[in-house]
Amino acid sequence: MTVVHTARKQGKDVLDFLVQCCTAHARGTTLPPLLGLATAR
Repeated sequence: MTVVHTARKQGKDVLDFLVQCCTAHARGTTLPPLLGLATAR
């Protein structure tokens, strides 16, 4: 799977997600999660 395919399957706006990734990289901050985070049990 590609990032685009995964983002679309999760209903994310692909362009917005990629902009968030580029912004986080430029700022040296944590990238936004692409995969859902596991919930604590």
